[in-house]
Amino acid sequence: MVIEALEIQGATILFLAGDLDAPASVELREIVAAIIEDGRLFLVLDISGVERMYAAGMSALLELQRIAEQRGGRLVCCGGRPFVRELLRITMIDGALDLQTDLDSALDLASTAS
Repeated sequence: MVIEALEIQGATILFLAGDLDAPASVELREIVAAIIEDGRLFLVLDISGVERMYAAGMSALLELQRIAEQRGGRLVCCGGRPFVRELLRITMIDGALDLQTDLDSALDLASTAS
């Protein structure tokens, strides 16, 4: 998995590309923990580049959202290929995640949170 970070409109955006599997989930958890520890509390995970998502990846998304909320922050996921969004819907994780259709929608939330 490739993870690239960018700061826009007061949000830290992580662009994910590749498979969100167990090893990638560990790396993602470490990166997000460091970002939150640094005091950056509005995070966007752009999952539009995720090719495959496994149980470990879905679990990581839920855990990271919970951690962000516990620290007074917010984690928003956006994008997602149709089969990834369908996987999240079938597993009912879409209702538990703060899931936006695209990056612009997620960044709109960041501007209203400021």
